[in-house]
Amino acid sequence: MLRRDKEELLAKFEGALHLSGWQLIWIQYDHPAKARLFRADGSSPAIDVWLYIWNLTGGGRDGSRPLERRIQRTGRGNVFRGEPGTRSLILGWSAETQVFAAFDYSYHAVAHGKSPSLQTDLPALEAALRDGLGVYAKKTGELSIAVRPDMLGFYVEQMEVLHESGKDPAQLEVLRRMASSPLDVEPSDVPKPRRKAMVTTLRLLRDRRFSQNVLDAYGHKCAFCAVQLKLLDAAHILPVAHPDSHDLVPNGVALCALHHRAYDGALVTFDDTFVIRLSQSKVAALRGDNRSGGLAAFKSALRPSLLLPRRQISHPSTVMIQKGNQLRGWT
Repeated sequence: MLRRDKEELLAKFEGALHLSGWQLIWIQYDHPAKARLFRADGSSPAIDVWLYIWNLTGGGRDGSRPLERRIQRTGRGNVFRGEPGTRSLILGWSAETQVFAAFDYSYHAVAHGKSPSLQTDLPALEAALRDGLGVYAKKTGELSIAVRPDMLGFYVEQMEVLHESGKDPAQLEVLRRMASSPLDVEPSDVPKPRRKAMVTTLRLLRDRRFSQNVLDAYGHKCAFCAVQLKLLDAAHILPVAHPDSHDLVPNGVALCALHHRAYDGALVTFDDTFVIRLSQSKVAALRGDNRSGGLAAFKSALRPSLLLPRRQISHPSTVMIQKGNQLRGWT
C-alpha cells in the first residue's frame, strides 16, 4: 500500500499532466508507478512511462552547497526500472518553488549504493518557475531539467532531446537560450549535431511561448465572443507556414475552439479596423448544403468588433490582418 506522501506526489504528477494538456491511465499504481500518457486532443502518440518521484530536499554537505537540491533514492531494489518502449521518469517535486526536477535515466540505470542522491540546484528551479524550463548541468554532461507543472507534458514528449543536449557545450548553450527566450532563437542558431531534433523542440517551445503571450495579452478571453472557460487557443493571423509570419503577439489572436475553427475555415474574420465579418458566401453554401443549423446562435454570440488587448502594442498588426485575410480568400 502506498504511503500518503507518495500518493500526494502521484496526484501532483497527474494534476500537472492535466494542466499541460495531457491525460493518463494508471497501469500500476505503486512506486514505481506505471502509466500510459496521451494528449487530450489526440495530436501525439501515447507514451508509456515508469514513474519514480520523491520530494526534493536541501543539499546537506555541512552547508557547503546551500543552493543544491536533491532527491534521495529510497525504496525497493537497487536500480531504476527500464524496458523497451517505455520511458523512465525520475522526478523530484520542489515544495519550495512548486516545480519538478527531472533527471536523466541513462545516467542512473545501473546499480546504486545504499543512499545515492541525484542533484539539481535552486537557480534551475527558479528559472523553471519563471520561464517554464530550467537547466542544471553537471561536469559529467548530465543535465537535470527543471519543469513547471504546465510544461510537464512537453518535457515527457521531448525528454530525450533535452537531456542529450548536455553532452555538447554549444548545444547546451542553445538549450539554455531556448528555455529562457525561445522567440529569440532561430533554427540556424542550433549546432548541426542533433539539429533536426532540437529544432523540433524549439518549434514546440516557440509555440508554447507564443500561446502564453497571446492569451495573456487578451486576458484569456476569446476576441470574438469573450468566453474563457479554459477553451482558448492562440491563433496565428498569418499562418505560421507563410514566410512573412512570426510568433509575436501582433500576429496572434485569442480564440475559443469554435471560433478558431471558424476563423481558419474563413467562415468569420476581422478587418484592419477590427470589425468582425461573417462570410456571406460561406453562409450561402452552408444553407445550400442544408448545414446551417445553429447559424443564428453562432451569429448572436459574435461581438461587433474584436475584443482587443489593453496595451495597444499588442493589437493585431494591420499588415498581418490584410495578408491573412487575402490568404484565406477574403477580398
